[in-house]
Amino acid sequence: MLQKTKGIVIYHTRYGESSAIIHIFTRELGMKSYIVNGIFGKKKKDKFCLLNPLNIFDFEVYNKHNKDIQRIKEFKLIRLQEKIPFSQERRAQTFFITEVLKRILHGESVDYKLFDFIVNAVIFLDSDVEGIENFHLIFLFQLTAFLGFAPNKKNAEVYQFFDLQEGCFASQEPNHPFFLTSSETKLFTRFFVCDNNNLPNLAKNVQERKILLKSIISLYERHFPWFIKINSIEILNELF
Repeated sequence: MLQKTKGIVIYHTRYGESSAIIHIFTRELGMKSYIVNGIFGKKKKDKFCLLNPLNIFDFEVYNKHNKDIQRIKEFKLIRLQEKIPFSQERRAQTFFITEVLKRILHGESVDYKLFDFIVNAVIFLDSDVEGIENFHLIFLFQLTAFLGFAPNKKNAEVYQFFDLQEGCFASQEPNHPFFLTSSETKLFTRFFVCDNNNLPNLAKNVQERKILLKSIISLYERHFPWFIKINSIEILNELF
């Protein structure tokens, strides 16, 4: 059965000498894996764009039920990335984002709003805007709304601690170790007043970015026990 869908390349794994399995988050079919033959062979120029993370395509794919790995009949790149390939900072953020998505996107659950959010995020990352060094932070924060654990901003202006386990602000230290200190909480409240339009105000220096990244990653770890260490964090800390 042939199916037309849009899809975002998340990552790939090499298969044999010239093939690869491309893991794609599709709009109509959820997370899917497709084997592509000859991607490292003589015709690699035609297919090599399928290896680039966060590339967005129109696909026509074979969709056979009860089959883990499918095949792609046709594909067309929707938008050529203009900034990401030539920016070390944007490439690092791309690897970080795909590493996060790799851990949270599982199965064939269809989520149109999540798909559209990621597409718009990729387009924004590939644009020329101020404060792009803070993009990965706001992306993680906004993503929580689609994953079901968006932090509750009630009492953000009056309470001194943020409870990572409950996802809310607290007037005193919780009776467990999973919370942000007073100074960390003060920085964390910026997530509620910053968005893509005022990114420079989210983190104003390297130290603030490190604290905010550690805080939001800690929030994810509380809700995804299997959310293991993100390897690209060290690269982000060095660049930003």
